[in-house]
Amino acid sequence: MSYHVWRRSPLRVVGISTLASRPVAPAERESTTIRLFIAVDVPQDVCTALADIARRLNAHWPAGAVRWTPAGKQHLTLRFLGATAPTRVPTVTAALDELVAAESPFVLRLEGTGTFPQTGSARVLWVGLCDDDGYRRLLALQRRLEERVQKLGWQAESRSYHPHLTLGRLRRQTPAPVGDWKQHMPEPTVVPVDELVLMRSDLQDSGPQYTNLHAARLG
Repeated sequence: MSYHVWRRSPLRVVGISTLASRPVAPAERESTTIRLFIAVDVPQDVCTALADIARRLNAHWPAGAVRWTPAGKQHLTLRFLGATAPTRVPTVTAALDELVAAESPFVLRLEGTGTFPQTGSARVLWVGLCDDDGYRRLLALQRRLEERVQKLGWQAESRSYHPHLTLGRLRRQTPAPVGDWKQHMPEPTVVPVDELVLMRSDLQDSGPQYTNLHAARLG
């Protein structure tokens, strides 16, 4: 099977669905903090393909039952840092640069759909990744990243890392979907991983807004 590699667009302001609350960063008690996380930026063409899947999935739920992630507002989160003093940003960016300096670029392949939690009432609809060499390299890179941020003073994550791209979030008391919604598999799509991005999240009435603060290039 052949795969088409989507080219990433230039650094831009992006957004995604709201991130869950997690342990926050050192110095969070300072009067001014910013919400940070580290992610793989997703090319615009891949975001458009995911939005097309969401449109097809929409027929399986009642109107308004799912808050779909808008097109162009996707990324693959590796580590949520939480409320962070702006003075710590240079420390984080330096750690990212050092982490990926010897890491060569690789690719991830989208494969499969699912929910969180996997049993009971679903809350999140997602697209997963193919279990191949790229996937294993991502997991290894995320483990090294986790070790690095803990050395910088962040608390350890309490949950296992499950990489995915969020299609949408179901509202509470949403009925079961109509028909086999998992039949809408993504087309063979490749996401290049050639940089890790430190991103800022600003919560607004219209939804979270995300800004790329620093891109650490692999290799």
